[in-house]
Amino acid sequence: MHRAVADARLKQTLLNKKRERGDNMVNFSEGDYVLRSRVDEKGQNKLLVTWVGPYVVTAAQAYNASKVKHLVIGEELDVHASRLKFFVDKDLEVTEELLEHVAAQSIILLVRELIRHRWNDQSRSYEILVGWFYGVVRLLSVRVIKQMILVSTGYQ
Repeated sequence: MHRAVADARLKQTLLNKKRERGDNMVNFSEGDYVLRSRVDEKGQNKLLVTWVGPYVVTAAQAYNASKVKHLVIGEELDVHASRLKFFVDKDLEVTEELLEHVAAQSIILLVRELIRHRWNDQSRSYEILVGWFYGVVRLLSVRVIKQMILVSTGYQ
């Protein structure tokens, strides 16, 4: 009886130590889609975590580290597994609609250059081809650019 109690106690102690070390972290594999936690420095509530992404895991490294790549801007980051949350399976089809949704998040992109502009008769407005840093090139209407400026400055 005493031996069974001692064995159960030892087992629980080892499980607790394993949990403290972080060995029970979720292991992500290549191709998994994840969200990355970001705490905004300018935010009102410092404990409010914002999940941004989706990112795709490009490499699973040692010590619960993963290399992830953003779907829109292509930026690669080394992130600890504790800052990642599983999003969807590898089977996710990345469509233009999904990329538009991701681009509408609070991602701050830097304009590299204004490549060219044209008049759109249907929307009766100008469209500007914008070259962003990280190699992203997208065609945006003037209305969308104005909205992006309003969002980034906080005047909505």
